[in-house]
Amino acid sequence: MNEIVWIGLVVGFLLGFVIQRGFYCFYVALSNLILTRDYRLVKATIWAFLVTMVGFHTLHSLGIQSLNPKTFFLGGSIIGAIAFGVGMALSGSCIVGTPLRAWRGQIGYWFALLGMGIGGWMTIWGPLKPLRLSLQKPTEVLIGGKTATLDRLFGINHWILVIIVGALLIWWLIKLKDKNISEEQKEKSSLGKRFFKNLWSPTLLGIGLGIVEIIAFASGKSPAGLGGFIKGYGFYFRSLLGGELPFGWPVMEVTGIMLGAVTAALLAGQFKFVWPPLKRIPRLFFGGFLIGAGAVLAVGGCNVAHLISHVPQFSIGSIVSMIFIIGTASLLIFLEFGRKEV
Repeated sequence: MNEIVWIGLVVGFLLGFVIQRGFYCFYVALSNLILTRDYRLVKATIWAFLVTMVGFHTLHSLGIQSLNPKTFFLGGSIIGAIAFGVGMALSGSCIVGTPLRAWRGQIGYWFALLGMGIGGWMTIWGPLKPLRLSLQKPTEVLIGGKTATLDRLFGINHWILVIIVGALLIWWLIKLKDKNISEEQKEKSSLGKRFFKNLWSPTLLGIGLGIVEIIAFASGKSPAGLGGFIKGYGFYFRSLLGGELPFGWPVMEVTGIMLGAVTAALLAGQFKFVWPPLKRIPRLFFGGFLIGAGAVLAVGGCNVAHLISHVPQFSIGSIVSMIFIIGTASLLIFLEFGRKEV
């Protein structure tokens, strides 16, 4: 097995550990923001974006690893993102929030993971492949014959955008500094307990996510950062049908996520098998299916791959996808919970 592929296992393990300790789920970040004005996961996402953006562009400028922003396929970026947003709302989770819950013993999310694998398999290799092909290459949008990015659109150096976006995000973090103070107060406990048992602060969680992104990017094996989750689950499902399980980056990465998340949950004493109400299982499965299919249609783009892998590279396709993912999920959150007392 290629030595670099083992980095996929390590990256997956680190990601699984980080999301478990910080309980990172983008759907929860959105719902908390909309319903309770809880900014903890929003701040973590901003930190992750900042670290990733600066890290990616620095490695590119040093000649260590070239930027590789997502291609903008107008049809796939929009339709896939809408499907992904609906899937998040149905499952109450996201691409990393689902394994986070599944690998701490919430059995309902095993069905969501199964749905992701089937959705990915059907869209990459199965009956939905023609839909994918029709929504992607024929709708490709280029700038000067190259991948559509903001720096190419405006005709400026990418570092100018890094400085502008970075300044705006730092200003945002400062504005949010006084929000949820009680959650960020340091507990009087040992360093080991704070790291392995307590819920991580937004700053530690965001920086942790960003570091894992940079390791994946610097390896050169992952497609410009974290990604390939759905393909990994799709490979696992295809192997159940008698196909070979290829131990490449996608499979090793999702395997590592499982191991990292389980390890973190066990160390914190939070692993416990929990069955969902039976009537919720179809919703979890179909939500996972739409997340899997939507991510593939949106050019292999989930909330992680787009928001903290390719938007930091100023991919216009990823920006468009995130607008539709956030817009769709937010609308459905408001319709389902907005009129309820929280």
